[in-house]
Amino acid sequence: MSRIAGIDPKQAEAAVFEILQGQQQTWGDVLKPYLLYARRPSILQSVCGMWNGLGESGLLPGTLSTLVCRRVASINSCVF
Repeated sequence: MSRIAGIDPKQAEAAVFEILQGQQQTWGDVLKPYLLYARRPSILQSVCGMWNGLGESGLLPGTLSTLVCRRVASINSCVF
């Protein structure tokens, strides 16, 4: 359980709601850390920008990137 509660996606402002809804469609649920990031929309947009930039860089194939993210989440005991 996180120390700071995340937001309720249903009460999010439009830009935040759109990001969270995209995660819902892609992953089947909103990724838990993003509910915390969404408390500050500028932070949420920055995190999304970072991941989009890494994805577009072509440094890692998409499948390997997904495996790396999953492994890091496991090491950090991150709930997804």
